[in-house]
Amino acid sequence: MKDQFTVVGVISSPRPQGNTAVMVREALKGAKEEGAIVEEVFLADMKMEFCMGCLTCLKNGKCCIADDFNALRDLLYNADAIILGSPTYGANVNAIMKNLVDRLGMYEVATSSLGGKYIAGISAANSAAAAKKTAKTLSHFGNTGTFSRTYTSGFLGAGFSGGRQASKEKDILRKARLLGKKVADDIKEVRKYPFQNIQGRIISSMFMRPAFSKYIIENKEADAKVIYSSLKNRNLLT
Repeated sequence: MKDQFTVVGVISSPRPQGNTAVMVREALKGAKEEGAIVEEVFLADMKMEFCMGCLTCLKNGKCCIADDFNALRDLLYNADAIILGSPTYGANVNAIMKNLVDRLGMYEVATSSLGGKYIAGISAANSAAAAKKTAKTLSHFGNTGTFSRTYTSGFLGAGFSGGRQASKEKDILRKARLLGKKVADDIKEVRKYPFQNIQGRIISSMFMRPAFSKYIIENKEADAKVIYSSLKNRNLLT
């Protein structure tokens, strides 16, 4: 059982008191009650440019854009769990969250640097069904994992039609707090969820991992030097 652990809540709502933000903060309260060190990240307040697709990160291990991303990436890599919260726009995550996913990009795919962490997803929308779809998508981030996967702790999607506010919905706040407690409990008990996304993991192990491994080993003294070092240091590459 792990005694000291960190849970980071990442909020991509453009409104500081939006429904998604309120639910993520409630989940963080639940995690804190279970002993977690918690930290909130409000993406709209950060300077984070769009990914340029240059793949510099694969060569030097850091993004070449001079903004807040590298510090945020380090924070996420050092966390034990991440609660991702995005409002549902167009039946999917909003652009602010999508930009974070893009910036994590191919380096995350190549190194599985989020592997072993617990992920929960939270979303708000007019439609509860749409919100649940987005929240579920967020909770599965990284759970295929080329070399190491994330674990889905759970998700919460809630509908707020008619101008309803999360801050006044006791049942939704209760569910958010319970989700945060679940995340913390997963960390403490080191749950592995062996049956999560088996089909995707099999496909990844059969095709992606061999292809990536071959390229990385063949180029370990050249373009893949940083990736090779990252994987070897975590005993993920034989």
